[in-house]
Amino acid sequence: MKKNLLFIVLAAGLLLFSSCKSQAYLMKESIPVLELDINDFNLSDQVSATATRVHILGLDWGALFNSKTGYISPTIPVLGGSLPPFGHEAIYQLMKENPGFDVVIYPQFETKVKRIGLVGLIYRKVTVKTTARLGKLK
Repeated sequence: MKKNLLFIVLAAGLLLFSSCKSQAYLMKESIPVLELDINDFNLSDQVSATATRVHILGLDWGALFNSKTGYISPTIPVLGGSLPPFGHEAIYQLMKENPGFDVVIYPQFETKVKRIGLVGLIYRKVTVKTTARLGKLK
């Protein structure tokens, strides 16, 4: 019995003090740089679009049964600024209403939130309006 106990203790000690070796190799890619000037674009006048989301009882019932969401892919670059919540939907609407452009240049966002109830749990309406110039490569 003592031999079995001694064997178990030694085996556990060996497992605790054994080591593992892990190696990782990392290779960095070069980042392609494309230098463009404002003269490389045909610019539009200021255009704007609006996107609205309504949440009732914490759920977006419009998107629950009919998904109409905007998505900015790398094919629609946005120059300058970060997007507020639901700003991507306003930019999507902007591009949808003004086809034929390649880039959104320095969008400005105006966000209005209407809430009813504690932190808008009963009713919340978010309206995002974006205004920007659109550019098309020459």
